[in-house]
Amino acid sequence: SPLNQSITVYGSRYKVVGVLEEEGGFGPDGGPDRTLIIPVEAARKLEGRKGSGLWFTLSVILDASTTPTEMEVAMEEARGLFRTVRQDPLGEEDSFELERQESLSEGLEEATGYLRIGGFGIGFITLLGASIGLMNIMLVSVTERTREIGVRKALGATPTKIRQQFLIEAIVVCLLGGMGGIFLGLVVGNVISVSVLTTAFTLPVVWIAVGLAVCVTVGVLAGLIPAIKASRLDPIEALRYE
Repeated sequence: SPLNQSITVYGSRYKVVGVLEEEGGFGPDGGPDRTLIIPVEAARKLEGRKGSGLWFTLSVILDASTTPTEMEVAMEEARGLFRTVRQDPLGEEDSFELERQESLSEGLEEATGYLRIGGFGIGFITLLGASIGLMNIMLVSVTERTREIGVRKALGATPTKIRQQFLIEAIVVCLLGGMGGIFLGLVVGNVISVSVLTTAFTLPVVWIAVGLAVCVTVGVLAGLIPAIKASRLDPIEALRYE
């Protein structure tokens, strides 16, 4: 156990008085699990060392009732205080950065929006390729089952029944693939969430319903042309097909 042991950070020795629970995650510096918490006065001594490459972050939480004007005033006061503490000469740029949570949230939301657009684009291309592939498979199936279609028509099956048969087959194939994808997504999502974020991964029921609805739509569109082709086959010619 590292408790009561000593470690050296940038030439200064510190005694370990506690160890935080491992959180997991990613970050430019290795994530929160590589965080060292030391007294403020000790941090100020490290800050004064040139070339240490250290970054210090100070978070200020304001009351929810704070107005935008009060926020700007508080930021200017903080800027003046930091310039005094860090002894920044007049006329020179700040040797620190002030960031508002709103700006960070907006940047994250913008990046998430681009990722969402990219995800939808990749999904659309994937669905398009899958629908074309399914349509080709169904066309081959119609050709291979020509005699079967001829027998069914000779026994009284109407073109509508033939169309329904092939449309249902295409929809079932798409639904099976969609349910398999949802199950696989839940499994992989939970594995990643538990191992990295230590939280459970949940998929809203609405999105599951939307996914299955998209599968049905793709099945109808992919099976429509093969179904029409099958329903228009002449029963006599179909029975002669070898």
